Amino acid sequence: NLHPKDRILIRNHELVPADAVLIRGSGNIDYSFVTGESDPVKKEIGD
Repeated sequence: NLHPKDRILIRNHELVPADAVLIRGSGNIDYSFVTGESDPVKKEIGD
């Protein structure tokens, strides 16, 4: 189970299991399952 302030490692092509804030690195996130938008969204630290 995840709890507030937990840190998790998300690798390439893995699903993000909950709302999260990026604390290191950057990435392109696929929100198509939520928004229907087919283009990945660029995320940076703090997003």
